[in-house]
Amino acid sequence: MSSTAELQIINNATLLINDFLNTGRFSFDHLSTRLPVITELGSFIGTLQNEVPKEPRIREAFLNQEDLMCQLTDKMNRNWDVLKWTMSGNSMFAEVAQEAGTVTNFMLDAIRHPCGHSIGLFGDACNKMSPLMNGYKLITLLEQDSTNPLKVAMNADDYKRTDTFEKWRGILDGAMTHLLFLETFSIGMFWQQNMYGPENLKRKIERMNAKFDYARDEYKINYWPDTVQQMLFKVQNQNQSYGNLEKAKKIQTILRQVLTDDVFYIIVYDSCQGNSFHCNDNQHITSSCQDGSNIVIYRSKEWGNAEKGDVEKMKEDVEKCKEKAKEWIMRLGDLPKWIMTNHVKNSAFVGLIREDNNVQILSAGNFYQKSTGPGHWTNISLGNAEEKYFLIAGYK
Repeated sequence: MSSTAELQIINNATLLINDFLNTGRFSFDHLSTRLPVITELGSFIGTLQNEVPKEPRIREAFLNQEDLMCQLTDKMNRNWDVLKWTMSGNSMFAEVAQEAGTVTNFMLDAIRHPCGHSIGLFGDACNKMSPLMNGYKLITLLEQDSTNPLKVAMNADDYKRTDTFEKWRGILDGAMTHLLFLETFSIGMFWQQNMYGPENLKRKIERMNAKFDYARDEYKINYWPDTVQQMLFKVQNQNQSYGNLEKAKKIQTILRQVLTDDVFYIIVYDSCQGNSFHCNDNQHITSSCQDGSNIVIYRSKEWGNAEKGDVEKMKEDVEKCKEKAKEWIMRLGDLPKWIMTNHVKNSAFVGLIREDNNVQILSAGNFYQKSTGPGHWTNISLGNAEEKYFLIAGYK
């Protein structure tokens, strides 16, 4: 093999390892389309006997790659530790992690000191602690809800946070891909690049990742209404000394973390008779507290995909109500539905709250930063009355 070809093999692998390091772990997205890069690396190192390449530029690239692999291994060891600790009740996770770590150390020895002895020991380790077998074991565990760390973590998370899901999605992707990397490297070194093992493990990881994607979509839908109801109960009962704005901000902080594409209005106001709401089914939750505050959470399911024209139309329709409201004389309780039907037709929520009740309106998950939330709100006067009201319209 020419020195140019050798250097290309090392550089291709180095680029891939750098992609892993930038992600902070092994990454299936990066490895799945570049398996030949690792089989070629394994095959190349398998041909080295008793020394690393002598040509200066190849030697430098080789030693740099070794250093990068050590950095990546350190990062993965931390991920494996988190996995073992979280699933300490199941010894199979510890066994898979320990064997993956052992095989990795033998692989690093073969890279640092390529010779018949180190390469032979790596081969023995792969036979006794097969990365393919451990990949299958890990995926079998992940297929069961009770032994899937992501499902366990999300069940324990009262607020079904995006960070919880993505943390475990990343840890598990890294673990599965680590085993795929080891299997692919060993195939290149010992099996003349017969891709039976890597391709089969790759397909199983793809299926597992599809299940993770499906689970993400399920969490985005199924958080409502129970997660938000439980959150409101806690906020109301644990923060009775908070003012309305403080409560609204606390709720806003929590809702921003929930795994969903929905966008929210958070409305907190003092208890009063001067309020009325109309909302489509299953899109708002209310809560009252002994301290005298009321909370309304409205979720818009379509605001995230609303066109710019829809946003501007919503604002225009609500602002036009300022002038029209001077002619409205019907009962307060009937107004929201009437406004929705006749004046703000792309809304799924309309609320009227008397302005003098310390009304606080915030939004969470707002994809249009210049708007006031998933819809629009303004101040109006009803008929000839001097009292002013907040008119809040939530997009469908």
